[in-house]
Amino acid sequence: MKDRCAARARGLRFGIAAIAALAAIGVGNAVGSTPVPSPDGLPGNVVAVVSAVPPSLGRITEAEFREALVEQSAAAGRSVVPKPGGKGYERLEKVAFEERLDAVWIKGQAMEMGIAVTPRQVLRELARIKQRSFENEAEYHRFLRASRYTQRDVDERIELQLLSTRIQARIFRGKSGIRQLEEFVAAYSERWRARTVCAPDYVTDRCSNGPPPVDSVDPD
Repeated sequence: MKDRCAARARGLRFGIAAIAALAAIGVGNAVGSTPVPSPDGLPGNVVAVVSAVPPSLGRITEAEFREALVEQSAAAGRSVVPKPGGKGYERLEKVAFEERLDAVWIKGQAMEMGIAVTPRQVLRELARIKQRSFENEAEYHRFLRASRYTQRDVDERIELQLLSTRIQARIFRGKSGIRQLEEFVAAYSERWRARTVCAPDYVTDRCSNGPPPVDSVDPD
């Protein structure tokens, strides 16, 4: 049962890192020109803010981060979240935090391109997932409990998958090749990183106020 739940959790997470890498990089215009706030100016319960998107989307709270951390711990086979400084905590913290950033970036890019999915489309996809992966509704709910997912978590992951699929179809229409993909990835990451500011305790190289990404550091 544990192995099956882990496999289904991986499926429902939909490889968000991969989705981000294939999203609509370099396409579309920014929604407004909201300045990136100062890290010291973030409210105490906010761990990151992404500009150029509505505040309701771009503001990542500590509670949202903690929920993602619980889910990542469950996906790693842990019954409880390790304490800060404990074994595995740093990696889980980074994955959970960047998963939340990826969700905002993908939704923001979709908005810029005028791409959206409806609740009805999410429900239809969920029904297909249930039919394909679960024997009955009870088994689905056992999976939710084991994975520490809420129905809202699942719905968001389905929304991200549908958005990503449509974004990819748009940007690769008439395009192909590794070089184009690399250019897309570089432009996408640079643009959304510049729009992201993180609280001091949560800074990573995905934040405009963080260290430069490893692959962008000049070896000389």
